[in-house]
Amino acid sequence: MTETPALNREEALVAVGGDENLLLEFWRMYDEDNLNSNALRLHKGIMKTNFEEIRIGGYCLKSSAGYVGAKNIYALGTELQRKGENKVSMDLILKDYMEFLHEARKVKKEISQTLQRPVSLDIADFDIFEKQVRTAFPEYFLEPKVSPVCQGCNIF
Repeated sequence: MTETPALNREEALVAVGGDENLLLEFWRMYDEDNLNSNALRLHKGIMKTNFEEIRIGGYCLKSSAGYVGAKNIYALGTELQRKGENKVSMDLILKDYMEFLHEARKVKKEISQTLQRPVSLDIADFDIFEKQVRTAFPEYFLEPKVSPVCQGCNIF
């Protein structure tokens, strides 16, 4: 099974009026500046459990992702914005945030391949963010406990 691309080139080309060079420049700027600053804002909101910052961080993620064709980040940004606004459980926010970090890594790798350059060192920040979140919210990352008596049991 092949993984879907992190960037939708066709949609992004439409957003920039079909200008291939402009698209590549948008991807470069998104990789070097926009994705990093939006990820940092969201991360700070999560580390402080600040729902307003999570809402704004989600909004910023989705607005820029739409222009570059990062559909999964756009969808996750929309969800994080909504969840921050509604102050939902941090477990649900953390689930989307961890998925965002995964998608952000994929986007950076695709951009680096397209622009034919090494993956930016900023990708290491996402690893640091993940480690910090795992440390700050350890209860979220615990494996569910299954009773040894009923494990796999369908008698009832």
